[in-house]
Amino acid sequence: MKVKMRAEVLEMALIRSNKSQGWLAEKLGVTRATISNYLRKESSVSPRVRERMLSVFTDFSFDDLFIIEKEGNKEIRPGNGKDNETYACDFCGTTFQEPTHY
Repeated sequence: MKVKMRAEVLEMALIRSNKSQGWLAEKLGVTRATISNYLRKESSVSPRVRERMLSVFTDFSFDDLFIIEKEGNKEIRPGNGKDNETYACDFCGTTFQEPTHY
């Protein structure tokens, strides 16, 4: 599974806080190119960076900022307990159900 950034949420968070991608890169300990890759969904977000991101944007939850993808770029969404298999996020412990329809 891969964890990708919800680009539209990150862009709005930066705009609302009047901050730049460069500022965020410095706070997260990554390059500006890495932030750009997150926004284009070209890179997965490491657990260390996810943790730092959540500490920078305290008004947002894990589910607000990130998408969990399984093979084939299918998004794993928080479940309601009625779908097939259950997964737990290694980072935050949130339980997810593997969707049967996309």
